Amino acid sequence: MEVVKKEMERLNYSISPLRQQLSLHPLYNQLKSQESLVTFLGSFIYSIWSQNLLFKSLQSCLNDNGMPITTDPFKVSKRLSSLALLKIESGLESSEGRLGYLESYLNAYESIGGNVLQVNNFIRSIYDGGEFSSVVKILDVPQESVEYMKFNWSVAATNQPHIIAAQLFFASEWAIPELFLELLKSDALTVHSTKLKEIKDLFTKQMEPSSFEDGVLVQQMFQELCGYDKERWKEVERIATESLQSRIQLWDGISERVKQQNGLMEAVF
Repeated sequence: MEVVKKEMERLNYSISPLRQQLSLHPLYNQLKSQESLVTFLGSFIYSIWSQNLLFKSLQSCLNDNGMPITTDPFKVSKRLSSLALLKIESGLESSEGRLGYLESYLNAYESIGGNVLQVNNFIRSIYDGGEFSSVVKILDVPQESVEYMKFNWSVAATNQPHIIAAQLFFASEWAIPELFLELLKSDALTVHSTKLKEIKDLFTKQMEPSSFEDGVLVQQMFQELCGYDKERWKEVERIATESLQSRIQLWDGISERVKQQNGLMEAVF
């Protein structure tokens, strides 16, 4: 376990500049109005859907090992992924009952004027077997969202639990609380508005500690997934780095889109 602890410390040190780059991204200061939030969520919401698929891919990989529960080498990993997926799918309480994060984001997006029909058509088309490249082109899905989803799918396609867990842990579950703390500080969300309450509640909910923030359990998970295999630890570091870079590129794309939208608003007023 001491070896795993040292590998985790080394890896966290390696990716800390990228995490800092994310937490200091100019996007947060650009969210100054409800319109800029609509633009932000119009791209971000696809990443929520993509992350859900990754969690399900991780569970599928872990559950396909054919081991009886008493000798299962992935007991902690299964427990962590199940708890995380439960949090995602239980989401928030609403007038429609308890909704998952994706449904909650869709409701919040619609409440401030977002085009949920485009997102729902995308999801339906993919589930109906539509070709990804054709669907995103026809529906004009934001390019930064397309690239982020393509990266996540390439991670899922490896069918390697340690690689998928690296993306989910280092670039999502660990990074997200920091990101949403910064989002809640944005000008757009410091105003009092009943329309924004659902979004604020969602961002606040995603800042709550998750099972992935229990350092001991996470070490145990990567002990199960990587053990003392140096090649696997190298792959985890590579994917963690690439995953954070992918999220930064998502933020860069949204930032450019919001910047253009803010410029149009200033020109009008």
